[in-house]
Amino acid sequence: MKKKLKKISKWGFYILGGLLLAAALADTGLRWASSSRRVKNYLVQKVSAALKRDVRLKQVRASVFGVRVSGLEVAEQGGFQQGTFLSVDKAGVRFSLIHLLHGHLKLRTVFLHGGAIRITRGADGKFNFADLSSSSVPSAQKEPHADPFLPRITLGLLDIEQLDVFYIDAAQNRSLAVQQFMLRARRLMFTEPFRVISKAQVRWVEGDFPLESTLAFNARLNLADLDLEKAALDITNLIVRYRSTPAVLTGQIKNFTNPSARLALEISRLSNDTLAELAPDTPEFLIPALRVDVAARAHLADSRAQISRLHLQLPGGELNATAKAAFKERTDYQAEGDFAFNLDELAALSPILASTYGVTGQITGAFQAAADNWNAKLSVQQVGATLPAAGRLDGLSTQITAEGLKTLAVKDLSGTLNGAHFDGYLTAVNRPLYVDARLELNMEKFILPPQAEPAGTEQAALSLAPQEQTALAPAQQAPQTAPAQEQTALAPAQQAPQANTPKVKFPPVHLRAQIKSGPVSVPYFYAKSVDIHTRLTGITAELDKADGTAEMQIGEGEIQDIYKLTQANSVTKAMFLSLSVVSRVINSLNVVDLLSKLMPGDKEQMPEKKTDGKLAFESFSGALKFNKGVMEMTKGSFVSDFMSLKISGTTNFRNGVLDMQVNAAPGKHYDTGIMPITLKIGGTVDEPKGSLSMLGSAAALVTQAVGNNFASNAVKKGVGGFFGLFKKKQDAPAEPFPGQEDTFVPVDPQELLNPAEKNIAEGGSK
Repeated sequence: MKKKLKKISKWGFYILGGLLLAAALADTGLRWASSSRRVKNYLVQKVSAALKRDVRLKQVRASVFGVRVSGLEVAEQGGFQQGTFLSVDKAGVRFSLIHLLHGHLKLRTVFLHGGAIRITRGADGKFNFADLSSSSVPSAQKEPHADPFLPRITLGLLDIEQLDVFYIDAAQNRSLAVQQFMLRARRLMFTEPFRVISKAQVRWVEGDFPLESTLAFNARLNLADLDLEKAALDITNLIVRYRSTPAVLTGQIKNFTNPSARLALEISRLSNDTLAELAPDTPEFLIPALRVDVAARAHLADSRAQISRLHLQLPGGELNATAKAAFKERTDYQAEGDFAFNLDELAALSPILASTYGVTGQITGAFQAAADNWNAKLSVQQVGATLPAAGRLDGLSTQITAEGLKTLAVKDLSGTLNGAHFDGYLTAVNRPLYVDARLELNMEKFILPPQAEPAGTEQAALSLAPQEQTALAPAQQAPQTAPAQEQTALAPAQQAPQANTPKVKFPPVHLRAQIKSGPVSVPYFYAKSVDIHTRLTGITAELDKADGTAEMQIGEGEIQDIYKLTQANSVTKAMFLSLSVVSRVINSLNVVDLLSKLMPGDKEQMPEKKTDGKLAFESFSGALKFNKGVMEMTKGSFVSDFMSLKISGTTNFRNGVLDMQVNAAPGKHYDTGIMPITLKIGGTVDEPKGSLSMLGSAAALVTQAVGNNFASNAVKKGVGGFFGLFKKKQDAPAEPFPGQEDTFVPVDPQELLNPAEKNIAEGGSK
């Protein structure tokens, strides 16, 4: 028995030795054969024929343990003169023969060190690999109900280094470059989890805009023997670094059939430097840390997705939300959430918010959104900020609710602006054809800081007086044939220019408003009090469809530029357009010069002969009635120390036609007294025309204006003392006794008139 075993062992040793010798000889033969030029050329011809491209190969090495190639290149279609499509510096595979005896394909190493692939898409939309043949061998057909055969395959090491991938899209003018790509996976198998590590530098160019970042990936992948429902990916970290800002993603994804994920994203040092290329004008800011947590699930078969948790947190605030969506013929989604932000802490993240704007307060709210609607609630609590055009806002508190673009409500509004308290409310309902709005605003005072005049606006076309004065002088000196003869007010060249700004179409607004304020100081306007009531419908920028009424009562103040004020917006247009037109006609007809002859005081204190858009007043009031775009001023009163006006008539905003009457008199006149000068204003808003009528004659004008109006004694004394219109009796004392009334003796007023005015007073022409 022992001899038999000894004999068997001997033969086994011989067989093993023979096998080892055969393997050694085979390995030596493969190494020698693969290194020969003939074998290399044969391989190049076969690969070139299969790919229909020119191919280069520097070296190939083969053995019983693996294959290795170096210097492999595949040309673009048309040859290497058109470029290189694919290049490989070094690549190879090593495997284990012994494991093949057990039906186990064990690849010890698969590596690729250095290489590049260039993919291009031409202007015609074709890719540079479209001509590559896939295979000349027909694909195998599976037998019905046959179970797929999956051999046991393991990979000890997958090692890819220094691989560059370039993509150029000429059709869309964009490109992508993935450079220095590295991928390493150990103990890669289908049945057990394995780790994957990767990194690369990425450059994306869209048009002329480049975007560069670095990526690093570290994860553990479980293929679960290709059971996708059990497959999972544990992301240790996915790091994307853009400029000086890193973003780190961690979490887990399970079930590749209907994936569910729990992910966390942390962004550090997010600043204006991060956005320097995307938005170079972004103000300075720095968010040290920002975190987003997400729990989500997708049902791929049903095209549905759900976010069960979304949490955003950063210094000074947080947001929570949930959502679900279905992607079918029509995308349907629902989302809801809430948020809270401390503006003091948020402002600390940006120097401009903290120092320049001084933002303070809190904002909280909640929202719901769906495919066809959304609604939100916002609570503003003690918010403060320095506004460049308005000054300091403090203690702003309000409750805001909105339902899509249908309704908006701003309730319990209160705060202080530049130390003055205000309160009120605003509601707006978006009807099918108009917006229905309600506004109430009560202000202790409304004072805006002075605004710097933009360069080059000193001679802006809205200030019309200088042009009017020059162009209309000849018309004012023309002889007249009757006291009531009309004079043309404005030539077309002096029409008010219109702002050359694009018109934005908004739906008409139906507005009920009540605005009350103490002292008001805004650009071009100052008043000690303002009280406005409106009940209007169909308000647009042109006011050509407006209906309803409006009343205003403005206390003592001054208009610095009536023309610019009128052009500011629809509200000031309705309030001051009539006064603006009257001012222009007064300029053209030289009414200021005529009234100045009746004014007391030093000549140096007299106003300019042109209003130049600047009007001081003791009160300005008006009652407006709109009817289908036609505004009628039923009661307009402008009272000042120098001049008083009563304005009535219509302005048609549909065609700009004017039909107005203005009564003027020197000094303060309210609802009583005679206004001896009457202006008839016609034409259009752009080209107003006026005529001037007097009470009988210039003499009657002077005597009735001064004698019959309830003017102050100071006015009468000034008129008599400065102009000599009325002289005291010779025996009258220099000063009246207590209770004694002044006595005036009229003198010839012709002494006051220039030749043209004398001609008008005499009712003829010379």
